[in-house]
Amino acid sequence: MDELIRRAKRLEEQGRKIAFERERPISATDEDWLRKVIYATINIGSSLEELAAEEYYKWITFIVYVRRAAEELEKVATYHRGTKRMDAKVDERTKRVMKEMDNSYRIATGKERCTWLLNVIEPYTFSAAVNDLTACFHKAIEKMEEVGKEWAVEGRCIWRR
Repeated sequence: MDELIRRAKRLEEQGRKIAFERERPISATDEDWLRKVIYATINIGSSLEELAAEEYYKWITFIVYVRRAAEELEKVATYHRGTKRMDAKVDERTKRVMKEMDNSYRIATGKERCTWLLNVIEPYTFSAAVNDLTACFHKAIEKMEEVGKEWAVEGRCIWRR
């Protein structure tokens, strides 16, 4: 689990850099980063599912929505490749998935939201969406860190500390 968290934190750092560098054009590097986020969320969700603890089901749902948001943003990146990140507008379908991700976070935590820019700035651009996706991905990483402190794993054995 520690290696999974380390890799996820590197991805989070890359996402913040992508969001910050708004003037740069969307490239294959952005699409590659999104694919890695998709893969990481699958691994995070699977790790929580292995624990088979009912208390994590809402978090698993949230992580599925983080993955879905990354999948939608990958489509946006492919469509807008070569366009500046700050100029590439996010379509309504992707915004809807981002809202569902936000809502699933509210359900999992009882807190307001994990995004910062969704429904706050218009137009909602690729850069803003990557910022929001990264913020929500960060929340998933924090949960994995918390879970890692609660559970021990040795080979195929898992137990609560």
